[in-house]
Amino acid sequence: MTLPFVLAAGFARPFLAWAGRKRKYLGYVEKSMGVMLILFAILIATNTVNLIAAWMIRHFDWSATLI
Repeated sequence: MTLPFVLAAGFARPFLAWAGRKRKYLGYVEKSMGVMLILFAILIATNTVNLIAAWMIRHFDWSATLI
């Protein structure tokens, strides 16, 4: 159960170095993630996620057996 935390600790320094090099793009990433979060909240509130999932299973039935 501790493996994810050990892996996160092992990759923290390389990730911070990478994020430092990409700092000028992080503002765009934050804004786009915020928009996606709001959009997904609207989809959940209107119960549209279930409709999308049902449509995907109907049209991409092979994806329902992946797990």
